[in-house]
Order: sequence, then structure tokens, then C-alpha cells
Amino acid sequence: MTHLPNRCAVNARFLTQAQSGVQRYAFNLLSALDQKLGQGALAEAIGPVTAYYPAGARLQIRPDWRHIRLMPLSSPWPFAGHLWEQITLPRACKGAYLLNLTGSGPLSHAEQLLVIHDANVWKLPEAFSRRYRTFHKTVRPCLARRARDLGTVSQFSASELAEVLAQPELRFRVIPNGSDHLPPPENTARVLQEMGLVKNGFFLAVGNLSPNKNLARLIAAMAEAGHPVPLVVAGASAAGLATDTGPKGLCPPEHVRFLGRIDDATLAALYAGARAFIWPPLREGFGIPPLEAMRFGTPVLSSNTTAMPEVLEHAPLYFNPEDSGAIAQTITRFLRLSAKARDAMVMEGHNRACRFTWEASGAALADLLVKRVAA
Repeated sequence: MTHLPNRCAVNARFLTQAQSGVQRYAFNLLSALDQKLGQGALAEAIGPVTAYYPAGARLQIRPDWRHIRLMPLSSPWPFAGHLWEQITLPRACKGAYLLNLTGSGPLSHAEQLLVIHDANVWKLPEAFSRRYRTFHKTVRPCLARRARDLGTVSQFSASELAEVLAQPELRFRVIPNGSDHLPPPENTARVLQEMGLVKNGFFLAVGNLSPNKNLARLIAAMAEAGHPVPLVVAGASAAGLATDTGPKGLCPPEHVRFLGRIDDATLAALYAGARAFIWPPLREGFGIPPLEAMRFGTPVLSSNTTAMPEVLEHAPLYFNPEDSGAIAQTITRFLRLSAKARDAMVMEGHNRACRFTWEASGAALADLLVKRVAA
């Protein structure tokens, strides 16, 4: 039996990268699309969907998709990175509509959806390595002009990207992140005990160690607040991002603990066990972690900048992320809240988080594919 030619293809190079925000977005959005393909009508309308990744590269994320075909794609080029994406991938996808969900794609392929998550390489260049920001500041404007469709994750990002890429804001389809991807927390007490933690006995922060995540200022704020409870930080450095090496040396380990990269089950247990989640980034195009925390009933203290008010609305206590004193005051204010006020925060946060689902985002992507790919 011969396979039908692809009418839809996926740039799945992200599967060979460590999972951070954009990789999680691509994986979960495609997983939602995969479920919709199993319902029959969509698969009939758009035909086979093949996700290509560089042959020989180790998969960091192993999807269990049933309807999106995962295929390694060999290349004569020595590196399984940009050369593969710019030369090998478009040859395999000739005639197909190509999904690029992590901010880059082949310049030679016009029939594509290019999702760019934020404008941070322009707005906060010091958070990225020189090589990363130089490449993307050069390539993304060309891609944006050539790609048939542009996408992003929030209206805030659409506005900023329109400005820096010189494109009409209406060209950007907003396909947001979901919040319903983590497993339900299990054995929370055991996980916390193994880490030397107790329920409601710590604050949690999550994110990579780039300067944008603002951990140094958060740690200073914890000191200003008098270290009321320990701060636990989950996250590691990420490819292409500058690493803020300062935070680890600012506080003794009894006040701040760096866990590095952790699995989703451990992360869910930490969310469920934290007294509050603190989210201090300087800039975000969306921000998945505070929604994850709110979905598990954890109150959130958040930066008040960029996309945060759009995504989180009235659920958190907000602070100015550039002012450690303001962060400290918000921490103190939270600790003085009545039980009734904290319960109201939890309810507001849970309701807000539940509005963001991968099923809904997958439906938005499916609608676009029907328009672009259906015979």
C-alpha cells in the first residue's frame, strides 16, 4: 500500500531539544491535534500529517501520537540544526503546508504557519546568547514576510511582534498555551519528604536560569522580607539563552534551594505542596507556570508586566518585577492575608487556568489546517 503524499507536515526538530516553554507548547498542541485526527473527519479533510525530525539526533521528547506519523529525516549536512531545517526539511515538505511552532522555519518554504512566541530577542537581547539573538533577529523578519500564516500565543505578543517585524498585527493568529498538561499530583507528601520539604512550608519558583526570569531580584526580595519560608527554584539553563549565574551565590541553601530540571510528576507535587508560587520574570509572551500552579490550587504572586495581566487577569497578587522592595512587600502582604482571602485567590486562579486548554488550542489549529490544506 502506498502512502498518500503529505498535504501537512510538521517541523519536529523541537523533539530533539530539552523541553522548555516553546517545546512544551509544540508538543502539547500537536498532541491535541493528534487526538482530533483520531476523530476521522479532520484526517479525511487534511490527509496524512508527518512530523520530521533530524535522523541520528536523540529524541528528548518521545510522543505517543497515534495519527501524526513521526519520521526521521536524514541529511548530508554535519549538524542536525539550522542546516537541516533550512535545506533538508523543505525538500521533504515540498508541496505540503508546514507547521513551525517554535519560532523558526525554512526560508525557502512559503506555505507554512510560523509561530513566534514573543519579541524578547528585540526587547530583552541581554537574555540571549549573541549567536542566538543575531541569528533570530536576522532570520525572523525574512520568515515573517514570506510565511503564509503567522501565529503567536497572546495578544500582547501579537502587538509587539507586529512592531518589530513590521507586519500588520491582524496577521498574527493567537493560539494560546493550555494549562492542562501536567499529571495530577500523586504522593505529594512522599515527594516533599524526600526533598526535605513540608506542605505549605515553602515558596516555589519555576523557570530557566536566564536573566529574564529575574531570580536574583526575587532572592533579594526574599531577604528583604526576612526569609519567612524557604524558596525552592525548579529549572535549568536552556540552549540559546544567557545564564544568570549570580542567584545561586546570593543566599545560603537553607533559604534558597535550586533543584535543576525536574520531571512533570515532581513538578506537580511541588505545585500542590507550595504555600504560593512566585513568578517574577521581566518579560513574558505568555507564561505557562503560573497557570500550572493555579490549576493545582496554589496562589500566585506575579510580575505585572507584558502578557501577565492579559493571561492571569485578576487571580494573582501583582508586583513590579524591577523593584525587589515591591516584591518583598507583596510577599509580606500575601502572608498576612486571611484564610478567606487566600481561598478566594485559589478559586479565582483555578477558574482562570481552566479557561486555557490544549483541546481548545488544538481546535484553533485544526480550523486553520482545514482552510489551508483540505482538498
